[in-house]
Amino acid sequence: MAYRTSKTEIVVSSVVGLTFILAGVLKAWYAVEFAGALRSILRVWNLGFEARLALGIALATCEVGLGVALVLRIAPRISAWAAVGLLLAFSIVLIVLLRRPEPPSCACFAIPLRAGARAELVAGLVRNGALLWMTLWLLARRATRAGVSATRARGGHRAGFTLVELLAVIAIVTVIIALVLPSLRGARRAARDSAQLAVLRDLHHASTAYADEHGGVLPYLQTPGAPQVRRTIDEYEFSFGYFTAQKWLWSNLIWPAYLDAKRSSIERPEVREYNVEVRGYPPGVVVSDYVLTYNAAARPAYWRLRRAGEPDLLSFLNLRPALLHEVRFPADKGLVIRGEGFSFADERGLAFYATADGGAVSHPYRDFDPANVVDRPWGADAIAVLSTRDGFEGRDR
Repeated sequence: MAYRTSKTEIVVSSVVGLTFILAGVLKAWYAVEFAGALRSILRVWNLGFEARLALGIALATCEVGLGVALVLRIAPRISAWAAVGLLLAFSIVLIVLLRRPEPPSCACFAIPLRAGARAELVAGLVRNGALLWMTLWLLARRATRAGVSATRARGGHRAGFTLVELLAVIAIVTVIIALVLPSLRGARRAARDSAQLAVLRDLHHASTAYADEHGGVLPYLQTPGAPQVRRTIDEYEFSFGYFTAQKWLWSNLIWPAYLDAKRSSIERPEVREYNVEVRGYPPGVVVSDYVLTYNAAARPAYWRLRRAGEPDLLSFLNLRPALLHEVRFPADKGLVIRGEGFSFADERGLAFYATADGGAVSHPYRDFDPANVVDRPWGADAIAVLSTRDGFEGRDR
């Protein structure tokens, strides 16, 4: 007599399977974000971006294949045990991450939750616990009725599928995902790139509008010739240096007066929450992901290379805002560049920036000529677009 699956078992197996499918599809859809999460999760192995991306796609494929097997009841016992093993492995990783003082995002739901990384880990453990309970219930249910399936007529029709058939289905699903996901991921990346370029154009327009009303001076926060003076915004005194304050706080001068856009388009919500809750910044202070070039905060003479041993007594005099009309090569001098934290290139190595002529472009960061970048005092590190040699009279590439 063949083993008969109850309706309750079908429903539970379908719920578990659909959850696996959804998790796998989200990981594949947000492959770049998940690869970023794997960087901190697997930091011991120091995997490159391509390796982490391939590992993320492989995990997503396994989850989708396993989910399909659970929904279609393909080799149900093997599929259930595979689900138990995968859930236990994921749960162990989550527990290890929870023990860290500052746990990274686990990408349990492919995209970060606004509640923070620790909340993601706890939510992931709760989800895995529920799935484990349902999967073990399926195995226990089947075990109690194993005698029924053992009495099947010899030579009769077999219920379910074999392991070979299960592997064949997973292989087919893998091929389908391999064919479909690259185009979907490419389209999503192209849309994101277009959105970033649009924001850069808006920032250029807002910055030049500000300059038009302030005698050609781009947004400038500091006191001319006094790099030691700290900046105060909303009665909060920032301890940033001269150029660092320009880097993080410049957008407060254009948003929202000159920039008609949502705050979330220039500042990540998680950054704002961290700055308010951990650093104690006033809620109205904007710390943008888009950085105005350091060259706007010092005259071109400040950025010229000096001969060895030449005194730098005139540096203080040159620490004053440069004028927009001083840009000599508008198409080759960046004004605003996108950066996350201390990185000014994305996972592909591309830098997104707006040029002085109003263009918004992406360019391989490694192709910027190091000879066109200088390291200057008061926090102007040698970063392409930000610390261009000769300032507004120079060019980035």
